[in-house]
Amino acid sequence: MAATESKVTRILVAVGDKGQGEDFMAALLPKGFEVYIVDTLVSLRSIGQMRKPDLVIIDFDAAEYGGLSGLEGLRQLDWMRLSRLVVYSRESGLDFVRMTMRLGVVGYLHKPVSMHEIWEKLETIVSNTSGGGQRREYVRVKPAPLETSRVELFTGPAGAGIGGELLDISLGGVAYKLHNPQRIGEITMGQSYSRMELSLMDEPKVQVGVVAVIARGNTAAFKFNALTEEALRTLCRYIHSRLMDTDTDEDQPDSKEKLMKMV
Repeated sequence: MAATESKVTRILVAVGDKGQGEDFMAALLPKGFEVYIVDTLVSLRSIGQMRKPDLVIIDFDAAEYGGLSGLEGLRQLDWMRLSRLVVYSRESGLDFVRMTMRLGVVGYLHKPVSMHEIWEKLETIVSNTSGGGQRREYVRVKPAPLETSRVELFTGPAGAGIGGELLDISLGGVAYKLHNPQRIGEITMGQSYSRMELSLMDEPKVQVGVVAVIARGNTAAFKFNALTEEALRTLCRYIHSRLMDTDTDEDQPDSKEKLMKMV
């Protein structure tokens, strides 16, 4: 069965090593895709079955996925028949292209490819195989129920930060619940702040610049200013970990949804 011409929103990437996976995260999450990175055949099958990706990118050179015979076997899976398939390989000969096209491959990424080149090379493939409609601007996630991710905003060069618990986050911004609601008056709507510190699960603490968009009650929301590559990669790893563990906020009821539509 051919893949349906629907909008690409979920991308599953099967890599040979985790370093490659982080490059795909950092290239594709900022474009509004849900991205799922796996590095074993077992996780490729299980995540694919759960998430029903629109596009699958497979490292053809990784022995884990079994080359042509492996692709042929994967193509028999119900969810895979409905997904567009891209191969990522050092192979580029005409015979290779012909053999993989018979399995429904719609595009190729030729190794090596850097983080900054991934979307440049994939954009045409996605555009040519997608239906109409716009992707969301950002994928937003919430912390796990027992998670202790923290946010701390510093409004000046001195003094204690305004700390609180993470409510939700995207590559566009963050919302958090203040530990001390009385300090909400110290946050000025529309004001830029050069220092916010994010402590996200096991990730190293990262500093970002923000603009306040909402401050009321015990809740504040901010848009991020331009992210450094270090901050981008840290946020991508965290967002990816939450995507792998749970559904995105669009699939769940969320009392903060109206608040975070601005971020």
